[in-house]
Amino acid sequence: LLISCHGDEDGTVPYSCGQPLGSAILPELCGGGAMFAHTEAIEFSNHSHLVFPGQGHVPWEYGGETQDEMIDFVSDNLYAALDCMNIGVDELASETINIYPNPTKDLFTFDVNNTISVVEVYNLNGAKLICLENTNSVNIQHLPKGVYMVELTTVNQQKSFARVVKM
Repeated sequence: LLISCHGDEDGTVPYSCGQPLGSAILPELCGGGAMFAHTEAIEFSNHSHLVFPGQGHVPWEYGGETQDEMIDFVSDNLYAALDCMNIGVDELASETINIYPNPTKDLFTFDVNNTISVVEVYNLNGAKLICLENTNSVNIQHLPKGVYMVELTTVNQQKSFARVVKM
């Protein structure tokens, strides 16, 4: 999926191809018009492109109808492309992980059938917060209260996932 919106009179990033800011010393950039032409040429059918005729750089910056048009265009095309019925991590779990205590205030331990080589803890935005090797317990005392994802990788490179709640 590729969604692009571009003013065709953009002097910052050319709509087609050219030097940004009209500067001959900067490398050539290709904007939304060139990207759309390329995706059509290679028959990439999953590119939605909105052009703002006679508009410059970020035509929706100051709100109004242009901003509404851009938001509606991106939202409609993004929503249509999402498979909202199959979002989650349940299908990823290859082995049940018993995490205890859960919820916890500081330390959690886990039981699995295989030897763990790496334990990673992620926040719900997907940022990796902790990465440990060869352990079966993790101290999350320094993390704020919340829900975290735990990914365990065995020595055989099998991955398992679980949630842990920090109180």
